[in-house]
Amino acid sequence: MITRRMMVQAIADRLGGLEVDRRITRKSKHFADPWKGIWEALDKADACGGALYEAMLNALAANGERDKILAEISYARKGGKYGEFQNLEELGADLLPIQWLWPGWIPLGMITLLGAAPGVGKTSLMLDLARRVIHQHAWPDGKGMGVSRQNCLFVDAENVPQIINQRAIQWGMNRKKLFLMHPDMDDILDFSQQRYKDRLTEMIAQLEPGLVIIDSLSSVSSKGENNIEDVRQMLSFLNMLAREYELGMVIIHHLRKHSGMQMQLFDISLDDFRGSSHIAAMARSVIGVSVVQTQSITDRNGPRRVEIVKTNLGPYPEALGFSMKDGADGGMVLLWDGKAPEAYKEPTQRDECREWLEDFLKDAMERKPVPPKEVLRAAVEEGFSRALVFQARGELRAHIKNTEGRKKTGNCWQWSDEIVDYSGSETESAESTE
Repeated sequence: MITRRMMVQAIADRLGGLEVDRRITRKSKHFADPWKGIWEALDKADACGGALYEAMLNALAANGERDKILAEISYARKGGKYGEFQNLEELGADLLPIQWLWPGWIPLGMITLLGAAPGVGKTSLMLDLARRVIHQHAWPDGKGMGVSRQNCLFVDAENVPQIINQRAIQWGMNRKKLFLMHPDMDDILDFSQQRYKDRLTEMIAQLEPGLVIIDSLSSVSSKGENNIEDVRQMLSFLNMLAREYELGMVIIHHLRKHSGMQMQLFDISLDDFRGSSHIAAMARSVIGVSVVQTQSITDRNGPRRVEIVKTNLGPYPEALGFSMKDGADGGMVLLWDGKAPEAYKEPTQRDECREWLEDFLKDAMERKPVPPKEVLRAAVEEGFSRALVFQARGELRAHIKNTEGRKKTGNCWQWSDEIVDYSGSETESAESTE
């Protein structure tokens, strides 16, 4: 296959007396018109010693695009070969290492996507991150701030400045460093319109923010989220801004609705993100936020789990957790728990037996150690089998000691709040105890 530029350059090189790439001349029969006609005319002129330029003019005499074609060939003669191609070593000399706003989570110069279901606290989370940039506080995992620029730009496409202002006051944020971008009166903020693109670009150029928050993707385009061409155009624009101004760009996005669920619980995947898959594909870092059910009943105010769902930039950091609590002044505060919450699991009979055995032996501590036969007899009365008791005994072995050695007459089980240092020979079994 030969491209138009390759054909034009081959003709330009030939007219300039330069050596033409043999890989091109071998494929000259595949040239398309008008380049094929020009090439054949040059072949004939070479064969009889004629002038090449005049031969080309004669070949184009009847072509209505003659002047345009000549100009294209002339430009190629001035520009040289049809491309200067850089290898990675040459290209890499001008590239900087990956820079971070929040190391492992939010890169500089690239798009970060943050997804959650409605009501999970996406806006509150992003305001907390903006507060950290504004006041140059450490990130929730203790890592230091990646930029010294304190200004933050919040693109409030959902147009709820009252909520943002109230939260900023409650949290003691320096509101002089937090800037909002709103739609015009009686309009929607639509980045498919050039005037809104220009406004965002001008705000970023003047304010030089460290962090830009887009709230939300579905609210900044009238063309929807499903057409790949529309999505690519939108995200390419935002990615260009992030790259040109070396800032953190976080785009808030919604998850697909799940039947019978008002809120997404635990384990967010890329498949949960609404719209075209190209949205998550273009983001270099994708953050998921979910409510975790830590009790037997669903609690909409339960702890949140924050995790990296996708990254192209390095290892996945440990998930984090935060909770939404009532503040002293009647407002709401966001508290980071340091560790991601664990999802509730329905207890098994083995779990119940382990809990019963611990309570039984703790109650006996003030009286006396208990013989294994007595423990088994009490367990059967509670509905637990012999096998379950010994399985529970094995799981609690760090706190249960044998008073006489497990094979000795008169041996009893005794609970110890301190960790018991057992050797392998101390392992209990149903066959060896009694």
